[in-house]
Amino acid sequence: MSQAGAPKLELRDLAIAFGDREVVHLDRLALGHGEILGLAGESGSGKSMTALAILGLAPTVGATVRGTILFEGRDLLGLPERELRDVRGRRIAMIFQSPVASFNPVFRVGDLFVRALVLHGAASKREARGSAEEALRGVLLPPSLLARYPHQLSGGQAQRVAIALALALRSEVLLADEPTSALDVTVQA
Repeated sequence: MSQAGAPKLELRDLAIAFGDREVVHLDRLALGHGEILGLAGESGSGKSMTALAILGLAPTVGATVRGTILFEGRDLLGLPERELRDVRGRRIAMIFQSPVASFNPVFRVGDLFVRALVLHGAASKREARGSAEEALRGVLLPPSLLARYPHQLSGGQAQRVAIALALALRSEVLLADEPTSALDVTVQA
């Protein structure tokens, strides 16, 4: 449990490297309860890698991570994979910059929603379909898209589906990696 006044999420002495090349070094970054925090930087400056490190996914792309990543006082870097999976989605969700790559192509969009919502405890199996329809309406998409496969969506539709899914999970922390980059300019506003 986090102490009163302690940050919800805190990164300390974080270093992310590919082999001998350090690509990210943060002395300290803290997100308080109810706060919104933005990271700005040039392309390749490590914003996406920092988000992957928070989720424990940086090693999947060949990076090594050192330092401390505290979520409610618990170091995520020291958690076993099983416990870390419980944090992902349920407690910390992410909207990836390339959503189609993060969707399983063999499942329809509706199945992706139902599986994620049930797995992360955001809805029962019975409630999940309605939650998915409501989430799509919230990002101005018709619920009929739930019957499509990810590859049948336009880039903008896929991005909005990813946003809708992340919001539907009702996670405590939402990491968004350029969430509007694939959206049409009229939708970005």
